[in-house]
Amino acid sequence: MIPSASPVPVSTAIYRDSNTKRASALLTVGVDFASDRDNERTTNIYSEKAPYRPGMPGTVTYLLKDKAPGGHTAQALADTYDDSTFSAAVELDSIVDQICAVAPELGASLRKILPHAIVSYLRGGFENRERILDLWKKALPMVLVRRSDTSFSLVHRNAPDHILKKFGIK
Repeated sequence: MIPSASPVPVSTAIYRDSNTKRASALLTVGVDFASDRDNERTTNIYSEKAPYRPGMPGTVTYLLKDKAPGGHTAQALADTYDDSTFSAAVELDSIVDQICAVAPELGASLRKILPHAIVSYLRGGFENRERILDLWKKALPMVLVRRSDTSFSLVHRNAPDHILKKFGIK
């Protein structure tokens, strides 16, 4: 089976995500990469669905820590990112309305600064996206070789020729 393009938590410490926009958003709110080394922050796997083409990625997966600021998990934040009802934004508006009712000056200050904070986070998200789009180039390119319906191997794309020939890659 080809690795899933949807986020799959693989352990309590690592969160995997193949959606570049969502991974950028998670980085913006404080989720960090699982590794400090660029070539260990992503996987780049070529397969039948994403065959090798020079200069193009295969299936890229970003490896992030599952812990996020405020006690959240990366999965919970990813679920919020995918929520098309924008329920978190509606909830925030409700909280701001409650603050305005109790403390009008504080509420007015909050309403004034909140759009600026959101725009700042959006800028950070766009910058993170540009940064992580280049990471797949640093990942070791792997080729998925299916042996049967239940068995497969991952082979380095730049392995010696005799190994590539053994798996029918060259």
